[in-house]
Amino acid sequence: CTQRLLDQASATWHMQMHEVMLAALAMTLTAHTGRPDINISIESHGREALAAGIDATRTVGWFTALYPVALHIDFPASLNDAMQAARQRLREVPRHGIGYGLLRYKGRNGAEEQAPPWGGVLMNYMGRTGRLLKKDSWFRFARPLRVSRAADSRICFTWEINAWLGEDGLHVDWDYSEAMHSEDEVRQLSGSLLTSLRSIAEYCAANTTDTGSSDDFPLADLDQEQLGKLAALLNRD
Repeated sequence: CTQRLLDQASATWHMQMHEVMLAALAMTLTAHTGRPDINISIESHGREALAAGIDATRTVGWFTALYPVALHIDFPASLNDAMQAARQRLREVPRHGIGYGLLRYKGRNGAEEQAPPWGGVLMNYMGRTGRLLKKDSWFRFARPLRVSRAADSRICFTWEINAWLGEDGLHVDWDYSEAMHSEDEVRQLSGSLLTSLRSIAEYCAANTTDTGSSDDFPLADLDQEQLGKLAALLNRD
C-alpha cells in the first residue's frame, strides 16, 4: 500500500509524501472534530535548497522549520478536494516555512515579540530513513527510530504526529498527553489516518488524470475551482 501510494501520487498527481500525509491527516481531523477548518503546524528539517550558492552538505543536523497551515476540508471530505487543498497550501508557503520563526518571534520590524502559544496539531514527516544507511554499511541505528523528548519538557501541541518511511514501510508515531486524551481515542484517530491513506492510494490508482493545481499555472490567473471546471470541460469534450 505504501509503495503504491508513493508511486501513484508522485507519477500521476505530482504530490510528495508529506503533501499526501497532510491531506490524510486533515481528512481525519475534520471527521473527528466535525469542523471543516483545520489548523495544522508543519515541522520539517529545513535543509531544502533555499538559494543558489548555499551548500549545506558538510553541515550536521537539522535547521528545523516550524510553521502553521490552515486548511478548509468539507465533511464528508472529497479525496480530490483534500489532496488539492493540501498540495496547494504547502506549495504556497514561501521557502518551505523556514522564515516563519523569525517573523513569529522577532516581528516584521526586528523587535522581540511575545508569540502566542502553539497549541493544536503538529505533523512532522521525516522522509525515508531506510536510505540513510546502506545494507552493507558498518553502521546501524542504535535503537528503533522514534521521536524522544525530555521528561520535564513542556507539551506545546495537543497531538504530535511524526511519520517516516523505513525499509519495512510507513511508520506513524502519535505523541499526546494522557491527561488530555485516552489511548482509545488516539488509537481510533490513528486507525482513521491509515484508512484515509489507503483511500488515497486506491483513489490515485483508479484516477490517473490529475487536474493540476492552480499554482502549476501562475500565468493563467485561475483559482482552484476555475481550474477544476476547465479540466472537466476539456475532459467532457
